[in-house]
Amino acid sequence: MGLCCVRITPYVFFFFNHIFFILGALIVGCGVWILTEKAPFTLFLQASSPLIKVGIYVLIGVGGILLLKGFLGCAATLFEIQCFLGLYIICLVLIFAAQMAAGLFVYFQDTTLRTKVSDTFTQLLQTYNSTDKVNKSLETVLDYVQVHFSCCGWTGPENWVVNMALQERNLTYYPCSCDNSTMTQVGFCPLEKAAASQNITVNDWPVRQQGCERAVHTWMEENFDIIIGVSIGLVLAEMLGIVLAFCLCKKKRWRL
Repeated sequence: MGLCCVRITPYVFFFFNHIFFILGALIVGCGVWILTEKAPFTLFLQASSPLIKVGIYVLIGVGGILLLKGFLGCAATLFEIQCFLGLYIICLVLIFAAQMAAGLFVYFQDTTLRTKVSDTFTQLLQTYNSTDKVNKSLETVLDYVQVHFSCCGWTGPENWVVNMALQERNLTYYPCSCDNSTMTQVGFCPLEKAAASQNITVNDWPVRQQGCERAVHTWMEENFDIIIGVSIGLVLAEMLGIVLAFCLCKKKRWRL
C-alpha cells in the first residue's frame, strides 16, 4: 500500500507542522531580538554592512512563512481542507527558494562582508575618542571586541598609531582595552613615567600583541556554520513535509 496509505500519516503531519509553527515563532522572535539587541558585537556587525540587516529581515520573513505553514498544515489535518494543503506546499516552495537565495547570497558576499568588517574596524581605530559622544556605541563595540577576544587592533597594536587622539598625545597614552593585564577599563590609559618629550613607540605600550582579525573571522565562521546546519535541517524537514502533504492530498482524492 505504500507510505501514503499508513493511517498515522495525518497524526505525523499534524505533529510535524505543530513543531514548525513553534520553530517559526522562535525564528521571528530571534530576528526581532537581533534587530533590537544592543550587544556590542551585534551592533558592530550591523554597522559594518547594511546587508546584515537585510539578512535579518529575510530571517524574519522565513520565520513568518514557517508560522503560516505550520498553521495551514495543522488546519488542513484537523478540518480536512485540501485547499490549505495547496497553500501549504506553496509556502514550502517559498521557504526553500528563500533559503537557497540566502545561501547563495552569503556564499558570494563572504569576501565583501569580511572586507567591510575590516574597513569599519580600521576606521574606528582612527576616530576612536572616549571623551566625545560621536560613534559612542561603536566605540563600545571596539572595546568589547578587544577585551572579549584578548586582542589589540585589527592585525596588531600598531594599527592604533593612526588614532588622532593618540597622535596628539605623542603616543604617551594607549588604549585601555588592549592592556595585557586583567583590567577592563576603556578609553586611553597613560603610560607610567612617560614624558611627552620622549620618543614613545607602540613597543613601549603594555598591551597584547595579537590582532583581532583572526578572532573576529573565527567568530563569524562558527556562527555561519550554525546557520548552515540549521538550514540543512530545515531543507530535510521541508522535503518530508512535501511528501506528507502529497500523501494527504492523494488520500482525500480517494475519499471523493
